[in-house]
Amino acid sequence: MTEREVPASLAATGLAEFWAEIRRLLDRNAARRPATIRRPPVDAETERTLRSLLGDGYRSRLELDVLERELVERGVGRDLDDALTLLGYPPSADAERRRVDATRRREARAALESAVAGWQEGWAAEWAQGIVASGNLGGLDADEVERLVADVARAVRLVKTNHGRLSKVDVAALLFGDAHALDAGLRRTTWVERALRYDFGDLDGRELWAAAGLLPDQVSAPVLVWRLGASGTAAAVELAAAAERRHVPVHLSLMSLEGHVRVTHGSVVVVAENPRVVEFAAEQRIDATVVATNGNPSTAVQVLVEQLLASGADVRYHGDFDAAGLAMCRRMTERGCIPWKMDATDYEAAIERARRDGIQLGRDDRTCGDTPWDPGLRTAFNRDRAIVHEEFVLHDLFDGLR
Repeated sequence: MTEREVPASLAATGLAEFWAEIRRLLDRNAARRPATIRRPPVDAETERTLRSLLGDGYRSRLELDVLERELVERGVGRDLDDALTLLGYPPSADAERRRVDATRRREARAALESAVAGWQEGWAAEWAQGIVASGNLGGLDADEVERLVADVARAVRLVKTNHGRLSKVDVAALLFGDAHALDAGLRRTTWVERALRYDFGDLDGRELWAAAGLLPDQVSAPVLVWRLGASGTAAAVELAAAAERRHVPVHLSLMSLEGHVRVTHGSVVVVAENPRVVEFAAEQRIDATVVATNGNPSTAVQVLVEQLLASGADVRYHGDFDAAGLAMCRRMTERGCIPWKMDATDYEAAIERARRDGIQLGRDDRTCGDTPWDPGLRTAFNRDRAIVHEEFVLHDLFDGLR
């Protein structure tokens, strides 16, 4: 039936609170409306109107689906929400926004499930469920989801068919015309990485892309080194020797590390999180190799550390005392490094020094994970949450190194 003028009986004053209550229910439950509403106390005339409208559906609790059907059949609106608007009870702006958002989420999810239905990968459905569960559909409409899924499919196909022949930058440029289209933090990158983990393991960042056969960037993320004192065939050996003669640190690219870098067995190496540690070592002419990861270690850092460990070097690691820094320390110990001045006693001594000197340390809003080299450190950090940066303990960092 086409929409027509609202019958006067449905616009009667006696039904005003009834319609208003339904509108309140819909506004409070914009994403999913309730199934029923309690039958309101009404006068005799209003009751006759409701009985006439609902027929057998007029019970102690009124089914909203039945009410909607009867209103639509009488031409009052396209659905219950529209009918209430015609009756003079439009949705609130907030409820309308939430309803639109809920509709968009449903459509986006349906588009995701439809888009992966044709994939050959056995993990496709699970991958899609993971995207939904992680909240990665937020803010997307159905068309955007379809384009993203197509991007993922193309990227995974290109990576798997060109294993070991392309870099991540190559893939981004070839597929999307933008060398930064797969940079860390982008939604497309997150979706592609989730897909790659099914074939190449539960890895993150550079390690995942490396496992997928993507050639690493050879030059843009070098490792900062003081006094490498190495031998071998890699170009980095000559570069580091020249820098040592001039008493300056040097940045060594991944390309320069290709080949062999060897140090004397038992050589002391300090790997630190922050470049200031390398700078300080150069200023003080510290008689040890000092390497900076500059945050999460780049591939160049990882390769150099692996080469040093393979030479039998005594590689020690120090980082910030915060949740991220302790997680990084754990990963570096798993690579073979030995934590250096990263115990609970070191942490508590730094906090005490700050307290004594009237220094207010920052506080981490996250707890840290396991610290297997000293379980007491996890307890101490999660109790105090005080952040101790490397620079705060810099002057003590090299004491007792040998």
